[in-house]
Amino acid sequence: MINIFLNIILIALIICMIIDISGIMSTIKELIARSLNIRCNVHLIRIKPFDCSLCMTHWISLLYIIYLLLIDSITLGDALLCYAFALFISLQTMNITAIINLITDLIAKIIYKLEKYTWKRKLRPRTIIFYQMKISTTYQNMPICLKS
Repeated sequence: MINIFLNIILIALIICMIIDISGIMSTIKELIARSLNIRCNVHLIRIKPFDCSLCMTHWISLLYIIYLLLIDSITLGDALLCYAFALFISLQTMNITAIINLITDLIAKIIYKLEKYTWKRKLRPRTIIFYQMKISTTYQNMPICLKS
């Protein structure tokens, strides 16, 4: 049962990444608008349920639970419990997207701080390896073309 709950959470994460963060839905909307010669803002075009992470999480989770019922992996009572959990998770898609964006921003900030620290100490990406090899500092301050 826990495995099914984790799969539903994973479904929600994947759908939020694809629909809300990747930007593929706006690209598809632009292609549809161009093919139909519609001149309006792309964000006004709605392709429900495909451009709504809440709707897609709900329907994909429901199809997953129906599939589990068809192969006799879960009972009807377990399916109802899983469906209630899927409804709760699909209501949390806005929060999931916000958490994914927060993690992405945090990783970007850490990478920026690491780059700033390495450039502050005048460590080039190629000279970091030389520190591990314990080569003298006079050799490290030479131009890159002479090190190769």
